[in-house]
Amino acid sequence: MKAYNPYEEDIEKFIVFVNDLITDIYYEELMCDGETLFQNGACYEFVKIIKNYFEIDNVLIEKGFDHCAFEYKGNYYDSTGLITDKDRFSVVTDQDMLYIEDRFGMHLMRYQISDTIINEISNIEMVPHLPAKFYQNKMKVKK
Repeated sequence: MKAYNPYEEDIEKFIVFVNDLITDIYYEELMCDGETLFQNGACYEFVKIIKNYFEIDNVLIEKGFDHCAFEYKGNYYDSTGLITDKDRFSVVTDQDMLYIEDRFGMHLMRYQISDTIINEISNIEMVPHLPAKFYQNKMKVKK
């Protein structure tokens, strides 16, 4: 059996970690769990959180312009994990990004979701499943 290594990168497990953290922080106020919140208006907030820790390949937009996700190491992800139906998405253009930043999650702006989660994660000593680079940078800051 392989020993648990907290420094071992695993984007799908980090997605679960973020969903759980959102649930812990916002459930009482918003009455939904993290995965649901990110599927119903806060998808770009989710992408911003992930971009803060992983070097994603691309931000993605669903063809109906009602959901965004991200590409990482050739795979597509959102708050549900791995997306198998890649044909639903395309890479965000500069024009798409303006639309996303202007429109996505407007009703949730007051919660400052991505900023809150990034701040919460910065206060956690051992954040599981992040790239080794995250830990190296964190150690440099502490010195």
